[in-house]
Amino acid sequence: MFATLVGPPDVTKDPGARLRERTPRAGVPSLLGVPASLDKRRIATALSRYVVNPPVRALFRLGLPAPGTVILETVGRRSGRPRRTPVTDGLDGDVFWIVAEHGHRAAYVLNIEAHPRVRIKVGRHWYSGTARPLDEDDPRRRLRQITRSRRRSILNAWVVRVMGTDLLTLRVDLETG
Repeated sequence: MFATLVGPPDVTKDPGARLRERTPRAGVPSLLGVPASLDKRRIATALSRYVVNPPVRALFRLGLPAPGTVILETVGRRSGRPRRTPVTDGLDGDVFWIVAEHGHRAAYVLNIEAHPRVRIKVGRHWYSGTARPLDEDDPRRRLRQITRSRRRSILNAWVVRVMGTDLLTLRVDLETG
């Protein structure tokens, strides 16, 4: 009986077993052998997906936008279907700034990398534009800039800073007209 427990994990029954058997990086606290940054990303993603985003989307559908929040619409990289994600309101003239909590791992960032054309719903108005990640930009500085120009985005920016594991700035050049 003990021989089966000591052998390699059966990844067909537990897909996360291979991940948990890896040793965490030195100096990074872990939970069950999983690096803390991965735990944080999983928790933040689950909270966003199942707790925060559904009511925010529902408010927008009812015409009641949540303060400091807008809807980003991307095209699904595999499905080709529209995907709507609440993001911090980073409207600044003809440019819209987004700071992604999980960098290039965020689903909407992967969608943007595959299909850069996006739409953004600010209040009741839709804007179209072209998005691109800016790896060289300082996302923490960008969040400070967003909160200075859009005071109602302070809470959202704080959540991004606290829950973020790999911040990344995205720039959306909006079409005029």
